[in-house]
Amino acid sequence: MLTIEQAARYVLKAVFPRDIERASVRYTTARDLRKADFAILHTPGRISAACDGKLSHVSVIWPADDPVQRQDIPWDLDVTERFIQCFNRQRDERR
Repeated sequence: MLTIEQAARYVLKAVFPRDIERASVRYTTARDLRKADFAILHTPGRISAACDGKLSHVSVIWPADDPVQRQDIPWDLDVTERFIQCFNRQRDERR
């Protein structure tokens, strides 16, 4: 898991103290996202040198039926709420 500073350095080229103060991190699993009917696609891109290149990037797509051919954007409120509910659950709730 990344700290707030590590996550900011992964996303931004230059990180200033105000960026760290405004940033946050949240966690989920591919399993939780898939259970909520999202697809997870590996979408490699620029990997920040600040993270030693050990991270990879994924995109969360809805609907999950055929994510390469169809991505509904923007999500409606129901889909957005399902996405939000996938984050920061207690570990015992995930089972």
